[in-house]
Amino acid sequence: MEDSKAIIECVKDYFKRCPYLDKLAEINVDYLNMDAKDHEYWSIEPLEVPIILKRNVLGTMTERQCQFILASRSFFNPLVDTQNIKNLHLFEKIAEWLYQNNRKKIFPTLNEGEIVKSIEVTTGGYLYGTNNDNTIARYQMQCKLVYKKKEMK
Repeated sequence: MEDSKAIIECVKDYFKRCPYLDKLAEINVDYLNMDAKDHEYWSIEPLEVPIILKRNVLGTMTERQCQFILASRSFFNPLVDTQNIKNLHLFEKIAEWLYQNNRKKIFPTLNEGEIVKSIEVTTGGYLYGTNNDNTIARYQMQCKLVYKKKEMK
């Protein structure tokens, strides 16, 4: 199992395929660049939740979750809301992409012995905060990946 990937890395690789993220978008884990000057910045940030949801009777399989925030830094305008609406609309498009992929069973590729059950949005996109001069904002939404994992002996 030493060549397996972290689940959050599998999630990151999955979001790189999202057609609504700019091809030059920078996607990081647990780091969101402070400005939005030259291209989109995104971060995937795991949430502090229980990992194991349930075990089968024989102890050979567990159902697990990876809850995370998908966050971006974008331009923001407190005077004219056109940009702010555009920012929120992008999150709506990503949420719909996840919904459709979930329906079609287009999931992240996990490690051997791990099988995705679902990936979904748990809270839609929202404004989390702005910088001091109200020109750059952090937007985010919460998501959840549920998967089964065969227990290795």
